[in-house]
Amino acid sequence: MNIYGNSTNHDRSFHAIIVKITVVMMVEIGGITVNLKRKLKIIYILALMTIVLTSCSGKSYYEKDSFKINDKFMIMKSSLYVIVLTDINQKILIPEKVSEIGFDSKYILIKQMGMKRKNSYMIPDESQIYYWIINIPENKIHGPLDLSEYNELLKKENIPNMQLKDVKEYLK
Repeated sequence: MNIYGNSTNHDRSFHAIIVKITVVMMVEIGGITVNLKRKLKIIYILALMTIVLTSCSGKSYYEKDSFKINDKFMIMKSSLYVIVLTDINQKILIPEKVSEIGFDSKYILIKQMGMKRKNSYMIPDESQIYYWIINIPENKIHGPLDLSEYNELLKKENIPNMQLKDVKEYLK
């Protein structure tokens, strides 16, 4: 039908094709009537299942967006704002949002933003900044610390003040 409610030649030919397809759906093969429509549904379902199952194979969601710092710790990203520090067994040690990180063989230094609610979801709150220091050999986690506590602990423990880099540089 066109916009005025009248049938067009295009509409009539489309309906004729649909009728022909419906008639052709039932064919006789070797004396047995087979419903092709049913077979097409089965093929469609199998193809859909194959796509779903193969898309789930390979690395997990976390492995795609993770960075292994060493044999004990890793950074994991599960969404835009959910970036956390975990142990190798994926136990969360420092909650979201880990924004910057620096590390060497002895220490991991982390800058973390707090989160706040905006409408129905959580977003980073730049007014809530915390710092963490992880002593890898001693397996000690210090934090959350404010900036002055962080700098004081760096001096007290003789920890080199490494440059903190945006975690996105590691999650490529």
